[in-house]
Amino acid sequence: MPFDEKTLSRLARAEEVEIVTAGAQPVVIWVVLVGTGVYVRSVRGAKGNWYRHLVRDGVGELRVDRARLPIKATRIEDVTTIHAVSLALEQKYRDPDSLASMLRSNTLPTTLRLDPR
Repeated sequence: MPFDEKTLSRLARAEEVEIVTAGAQPVVIWVVLVGTGVYVRSVRGAKGNWYRHLVRDGVGELRVDRARLPIKATRIEDVTTIHAVSLALEQKYRDPDSLASMLRSNTLPTTLRLDPR
C-alpha cells in the first residue's frame, strides 16, 4: 500500500527529511518521488551508516515536519528506475556540488524505495 496523497505531497515539498534506523543516529537526507514511489539514496554509498542499518533491518522511520512515518525499504536494482530517481534528484535539487555526489556510480546502487510500514 503506497503513502497517502497528503504524505506524498509533504515529501515532494520537503527539501530534507530525517531518517532514523536502529543502531544509527538520525540523519538528514534527500527524498524524491517518481510517480507515487518514494525514493532515497545514500550520499556515502554503501558505507552510509543509516543505509547499512536500513538494508539490514528493512525498516526505519522518516521524519518530515513533525510527522513520523514508519517505513520499510526495498533495494532498487532496475536500471530504469535508478535513472528515473537520478532525474528526479536533478529536477528537485539544484546545488551542483551536492547533486554530483548523489549521482556518482558508487551511490546509484544504494537507491531504495520507501513504503509505509
